[in-house]
Amino acid sequence: MMWFGLLHLAIGNVIVGILESVLVKTVQKLNVAIWKIVLGNYVSMFFGLYVVAPIFAIEVGNRNFWDGATSFGDYQLRGFFVGMFFAYLSTLAIEYPFFRWAIPSKEKDLKVVKATLLSNSVSYIIMTGIYFLIVLPGSKW
Repeated sequence: MMWFGLLHLAIGNVIVGILESVLVKTVQKLNVAIWKIVLGNYVSMFFGLYVVAPIFAIEVGNRNFWDGATSFGDYQLRGFFVGMFFAYLSTLAIEYPFFRWAIPSKEKDLKVVKATLLSNSVSYIIMTGIYFLIVLPGSKW
């Protein structure tokens, strides 16, 4: 998981940001400055997955969110899901200003809130699923 996380941080955020922008453009018919969404993804992923998720995972018993020092079979899934949930919430808060910046000011705030929720919910479901599949073989509830 640790290595995929670094790959996600280095390259994946560009892909995720582009896909989120395309989703907003397609579903909500809003013009979006893609590079601003990509930048928001880098900021929120770093903060959410490297600060928020590990803190909350530790609180519920997962002493090593990134699995680098956990023995195979000892990874706590409850901590993983709690950490990912709070990372998702922090992402919404962090990325909203980037969406506000990336979507022309003539759009109403409610459209920007919906764009932030839609794109981040879809991307978090997908990315949580990928991370889950990575940690599942060596995990327990």
